[in-house]
Amino acid sequence: MRNPGAFPRVDWSPYGVRILDRVQEGDAPLLKAQFLTEPPQHFEYREWAHADFAEAAVDAGFTTVGWQPSRTPPADPARDEAYWSAYRAWPVSSLMTCTA
Repeated sequence: MRNPGAFPRVDWSPYGVRILDRVQEGDAPLLKAQFLTEPPQHFEYREWAHADFAEAAVDAGFTTVGWQPSRTPPADPARDEAYWSAYRAWPVSSLMTCTA
């Protein structure tokens, strides 16, 4: 799931996603974004906090909830360590793990 709080401090364009706008409305802000494909594909999503997802998982009956740190491939000539270091500092998404 997307990581909350990064926009506008971080630019995910090098990783294929651009946030276009953040609209404060309802229980969670609405983010308007695009995948940087050809042609670009627009999408929207709510910027729920990790705590909100964890609470929903517990309410659904899961007993443990955790978040996996971002793992990146090894650096190579096309994507050096600086590229991946910037991603690990503000990853696009996180993996939530739950057990019942």
